[in-house]
Amino acid sequence: MANVTLRTTPALITRQRQNLGRTRSRGFEVEADARLNSFWKLTAGYLFADANVVRFPANTALEGLSIPQVPRQQFTFQAQYLNPSIVTIGVQGRASSSQFDDDQNLFRLGSYFVLDATASRRVSSRVDLFVAAENLFNERYETGKTASDYDWSAHAGSCWLSTSSWWQVNAQDKRACKNERKIVRQRMPLGDRGL
Repeated sequence: MANVTLRTTPALITRQRQNLGRTRSRGFEVEADARLNSFWKLTAGYLFADANVVRFPANTALEGLSIPQVPRQQFTFQAQYLNPSIVTIGVQGRASSSQFDDDQNLFRLGSYFVLDATASRRVSSRVDLFVAAENLFNERYETGKTASDYDWSAHAGSCWLSTSSWWQVNAQDKRACKNERKIVRQRMPLGDRGL
């Protein structure tokens, strides 16, 4: 399935979800984990995807073009310090190569890199505190394009503060007992960051 362009004007692109015919996606994915000691863990991953339209009788002009919104290369990494009795801290990054926003491969979205961080602390046997900051460097990246050269971009950084608690629900029938989890989450903007 893809958004197939039906008509383009300077002010509007009309697209329709259609079965894209026959596509081919070739590539590979590699992931590695390393535990440096009892507290430090590193993870990295790489994905290469060569995704193309092979056959589309409804519009043969799309044959041989890249499938929209599929980057050719993606890279992720995460470094974690895991010590629940004190604190758990993580830094993760993700990078993506350019990709096309449309089926005709006219509107290229640029590559980007985003870095996030998290920290959590267990404050009791049933409560954890959690904070996360997204897009630490306030990276601006394209999320869409139109025929009028207007770029939709995002650079929203945000911070999350959560508490989690676990408890056991006791029913009269002991077999009905189960663990439930409740998460309270509040989103807080980081300064002047917005869309």
